[in-house]
Amino acid sequence: MAMKINGDGPEKPTAKDFDPTAVQIAVLKDTAQHLISLSGFATAILAGVATGVGLVSPVGWLVTAGAGAFWVGSWTWNFCFRNKTFSERHVKKLLAKRREYDQRLIEALEQEFRAKEFARGLKEADDLWTCYESLVRLMDDQAGFDDPEATQYRNLADTLYEAGCFNLRKACELWRTLQSIDIPQLETERTHYEGQRRRVRNGVAEELERQVRVVAQRITDAEEFQAKFMKRLTDADEIEGTLTRAAGKLSDLGVGSSHQSIDWGSAAKDLESAVKNAIESDEELKKLVEKNF
Repeated sequence: MAMKINGDGPEKPTAKDFDPTAVQIAVLKDTAQHLISLSGFATAILAGVATGVGLVSPVGWLVTAGAGAFWVGSWTWNFCFRNKTFSERHVKKLLAKRREYDQRLIEALEQEFRAKEFARGLKEADDLWTCYESLVRLMDDQAGFDDPEATQYRNLADTLYEAGCFNLRKACELWRTLQSIDIPQLETERTHYEGQRRRVRNGVAEELERQVRVVAQRITDAEEFQAKFMKRLTDADEIEGTLTRAAGKLSDLGVGSSHQSIDWGSAAKDLESAVKNAIESDEELKKLVEKNF
């Protein structure tokens, strides 16, 4: 599963759904349920039932056998000789579901950021979607539907995009917390307590010392929140930069303007490194990424 999105819509296909074995299982089901195959199968069943209850002469058995052979033949033709067509059709459906999920994800984030008046997040979300959309268009122009390395490239790009969305959502949560903290006011309080502490003695001084420690801890906590907030934004910016560079690299390789073969394994190295860096120190994001693969 992927990040939670409010509202109805298809679940996001994971890398397992694009696995060649999973695709072939889906093609097996699709070809067995193909209209021509089903018509032959239905004819065979009806003819067999009719013959069995005596509604059709023994010649009906020939019809049953013929219809059955037609069903087997049409399925064999579709699965064996039109396998690539059905495989591409299935992968395109998976990609369409993924694109719909990706778009609903960014729309949900933007709606959340507007409601919380997180203007910085709105801009970052728009930039992230623009970078990812540019890369996806280039991938769709050239990446083969039966190429495992191209599929892996797509999954890495999608994972980075979702990691970017994750960071922006976390940034929004931290931003909301920071809105309730007035660091300059806390600094003023600490200076006030420190000044009083220097002018008194005994128990009163101890109490003021405690107040100074409390305020100092609140300031430290606020600074940590601020640092975490900026890191989430920085991480999101780095992901945007990686997606932009990846799109530029594919464009330089001629994707979209020629039919030359692309070394997707080599092209994916920067994405692999970016995914590794994104999850290196974030257990929650690491679990999210692991569910995608």
